[in-house]
Amino acid sequence: MMICDNYGEAGALNYYNNGKMPSAVCFDADYIYWFPKMDTIGTLLRWGSIRRGLI
Repeated sequence: MMICDNYGEAGALNYYNNGKMPSAVCFDADYIYWFPKMDTIGTLLRWGSIRRGLI
């Protein structure tokens, strides 16, 4: 599964990946409802920019 910063990134990755990558989701808008059950996730990739000062 890939977690993106926004629904635009997630939508573009899902549209162009042609099944070659894991599904992309984000915490923005309705994409939050597309998360698979947590017990089915084997790999997690984080896609997006580094936000300094949040940690």
